[in-house]
Amino acid sequence: MRRALCKTTMKRSIFITAIVATVLALAACGGGGGGNTPVSGGQPPEVNPLPFPLATGNVEYAGLDQAASRLDRLRDAGRRGDTRIRYGRLADGSGRDTVAAYLSEASINDVVSRFPVAPTVRVVDTATSRERAIVADAVEAINLSLPVHLRMRIGPPLDALENAPGVIEVQFLECADYARCGRAPASTAVNISRDAQGEQTARRAQTAFARGTFSHGNDRFARILMAHELLHALGVDNHVSERFDSIMQAGNHYAFASNSFLAPLDREALRALYGRLDPGDDPTDFGPWSSTSLHLAGNGEHANFGVALRNGYAEPWAHGPMPSTPLAGNRALSGAATWEGTLLGLTPSAAAVAGDAEIGVNLASLTGRADFTSLETWAPNVAPGAAGTGTQWLDGDLGYLIAVSGNTFRETGGDHGRLTGIFTGRSHQGAAGTLERSDLTAAFGASR
Repeated sequence: MRRALCKTTMKRSIFITAIVATVLALAACGGGGGGNTPVSGGQPPEVNPLPFPLATGNVEYAGLDQAASRLDRLRDAGRRGDTRIRYGRLADGSGRDTVAAYLSEASINDVVSRFPVAPTVRVVDTATSRERAIVADAVEAINLSLPVHLRMRIGPPLDALENAPGVIEVQFLECADYARCGRAPASTAVNISRDAQGEQTARRAQTAFARGTFSHGNDRFARILMAHELLHALGVDNHVSERFDSIMQAGNHYAFASNSFLAPLDREALRALYGRLDPGDDPTDFGPWSSTSLHLAGNGEHANFGVALRNGYAEPWAHGPMPSTPLAGNRALSGAATWEGTLLGLTPSAAAVAGDAEIGVNLASLTGRADFTSLETWAPNVAPGAAGTGTQWLDGDLGYLIAVSGNTFRETGGDHGRLTGIFTGRSHQGAAGTLERSDLTAAFGASR
């Protein structure tokens, strides 16, 4: 099994107790201060009204932060409309040896322990709306690095802790009711049940988060610490050493967090854990692991977007300037608004896909459509060419119903896939987002 790791700006403690058929891991975390599978086209998760997926400073994100400074090294692959396309490979991964060493330190007795199916996260109902948002945002940030079929789901609130198998239970407590108050602002206890042969039969976890601490009071730090605790719950059972740039250190939780909350190494390790390994495996036995990624990126007037493909899994991303108001508060817009642009994506075989993107919103109902048309593809590992030079991808189009909340939008029906979008630019001049399907991982950017 693996153990949970933590980072902190203040010194905290961790202790782990092993029991015969069950392992109970309590990670006390401080803090001062691919694998794509089909996704139902049915009702998506509730749209989060906060500026999430991610927002840092004046930049809003959908999907993962892919470090735009590195993407400048990609070669120019031409233009499609107002979008400049970049394509190529970058040595931007951690490398197999680093990922293996991380997972080895993170595991208990050099054995993988993780949830065999998608876990459910349930919050004790004494939590405030802000605290529920902290959990929801941390869950969503981590889910970006999990295979779609193993992503966490948020279940109904709990009246009290139940210690149920397959569930991560989260409780926010006043300092007087939290046993480790003054030593660690949060902790996670993991319980693993085993059969007579020593095989894992169930995993469950409980996370406690103390109110009144510095970490609890700071929105970003609270989300990073919650992500840290959820990684413990998922199977990063031990803290890792300071040689790793990771939010799972036992020292400084926040120093290595990216705009996507997790550090890049944490994301890679999580992909290996849930994409290549099963409970009971040797944590280093996840096969070949390249440090090179294939990137397809678009630079538009109001957003940047793209996809990175590495070790059999793809990561879509998009980002742009944050609007000054929610879309519904933009008094310059009325009736309906339309954004037009480009979609870029990669298939599991590394074939590029490109086409047109159109986002339309009824500003009264805050509902609309996202349509992707004239979709073309090229040979694997070949940059996309100009419009009309490829072959039609499937039937050439995809369409989704969408709902808007704040400056984000998500699919509520339509074709197969999971769509997450953001509006960008001070006056909502842009729209961008990500699309995940079993046969395509893509991102898009558009202008009004």
